[in-house]
Amino acid sequence: MGKFEIILSDRAKKDLLAIERSGDKASIKKVEAIISALVGVKLSV
Repeated sequence: MGKFEIILSDRAKKDLLAIERSGDKASIKKVEAIISALVGVKLSV
């Protein structure tokens, strides 16, 4: 499986920060799973 480079727009960065700050662990885990599946690495936050 190939690897991808993820380039986030300013809006996406703000949205990700808002999700992180919300403390909604379920949403944070979903975002982590999507990103790690795309880049092929496990994320640690």
